[in-house]
Amino acid sequence: MLSEASKYLRTVTDGRYVAIRYDSQNEAFQAQEEDGAAKSAEQWNRGLREQLYLAVRFGYIQHYCQNNEPLPIVLDDTLANCDPEHTRRTAEVLVQLARERQILYLTCHRQAAAQFRRADPQIAHYRLDGQAFQATRPA
Repeated sequence: MLSEASKYLRTVTDGRYVAIRYDSQNEAFQAQEEDGAAKSAEQWNRGLREQLYLAVRFGYIQHYCQNNEPLPIVLDDTLANCDPEHTRRTAEVLVQLARERQILYLTCHRQAAAQFRRADPQIAHYRLDGQAFQATRPA
């Protein structure tokens, strides 16, 4: 599972962090940098913490779905604290995951929705307008 999660972290961080390690002696996760240095949770900033958490979730989902029926994934504004570049890379990862399973991503941030549409112009997009959903049809 951590191997899969590490792939996602590597993609989302554009290679700055290459692996997620579990330190069994301290019972804690570490983020391994490209140069081999490992950062413990106390050294993570909020962005890395959220990216690592998402990567572990994605790794677990991949691991779970290998032997079980794929379940839908529901995410609620998990990219709200990401900068545009991390949002773009994470949207691309989610679009890849969506090829194998259903993903519902809820957001009130137009820029996050735009990143998903850029990652896949055919993505289904629904906007809640008042009390009704409006579908945005792919071009």
